Amino acid sequence: MTSISGKRFAYGSSFQIELADERNITRVVLLGLSSTTHSFDMGQRFVPATHSQSARTLTVSAPANSSIAPPGYYQVVSVDAAGVPSRGFIVELGPELPSADLAVHFTFDQTSGTTVDDAAGGDEDGTLQGGASWVPGRVGSNAVGLSGNNQYVSLPGGLVQGCTDFTWAGWVNLAASADWSRIFDFGSGTASNMFLTPRAGGNTLRFAIRNNEGAEQQVSYSIDFPRGEWRHVAVVMSGDTGRLFLGGAQVAQNTNVVLNPSELGASTNNWLGRSQYEVDPYFSGALDDVRISCRAYSADEIAALAGM
Repeated sequence: MTSISGKRFAYGSSFQIELADERNITRVVLLGLSSTTHSFDMGQRFVPATHSQSARTLTVSAPANSSIAPPGYYQVVSVDAAGVPSRGFIVELGPELPSADLAVHFTFDQTSGTTVDDAAGGDEDGTLQGGASWVPGRVGSNAVGLSGNNQYVSLPGGLVQGCTDFTWAGWVNLAASADWSRIFDFGSGTASNMFLTPRAGGNTLRFAIRNNEGAEQQVSYSIDFPRGEWRHVAVVMSGDTGRLFLGGAQVAQNTNVVLNPSELGASTNNWLGRSQYEVDPYFSGALDDVRISCRAYSADEIAALAGM
């Protein structure tokens, strides 16, 4: 095999593989990647896939649902009539996910360096700051780990200046419970910004936005945010309504959030894990599979992300 038509495929979809020559391919399989704990590989799977062939092109059908192949990463391999396997391609398999209008998508699957690759293809890469590191992730192989001590991820300036509607969605693993730490904070200082904190002065998950030192417009949910476990969190802004999602379900909304990201202008401080306010603590924990969009995702789309 010389190429494959994508890196992530939804259940029931199809994809194409280009071959180096026109040899007859008798089998295509998906091999679950290793996930060894306590001397056992609980992720080992062998999933045959149906396929058709036209000269050097294979059309492969992804498994129909998660009962056949649980969401995750697989190596796709073809086998010819002589029983010779091809090189493999790593792909991600899961439910259908939103793809349009992504500003950025950070999978955090790097293993070295400080550049955070933008998987959305827009070259809006982020940068690890202060010694932030790669740690085991919730989706895929890795996540970004932040110690709570001057570590954060810096994102490009003006990242969401064109957004009237907005979605931030990602996996959060909170290690420590310091009040007012930030999951994200986008702005150009304390006068104009928007942020998400797992603890707004206590047991409150809160999104807030303000402009030109005006009053904050907030969406809040009362919860003692769990520590030491992954939770999917999302903020969705559509028109004058802001919504908070936790674990794929809507938990709070405010129908009087009249500000939107475009009104913040070309924000210069777009951060994961750091606040615009110097007195606020840095985030302690890990973040994974962060998606930022200039579109309001539907409840079904958020639920699909939380089901990965």
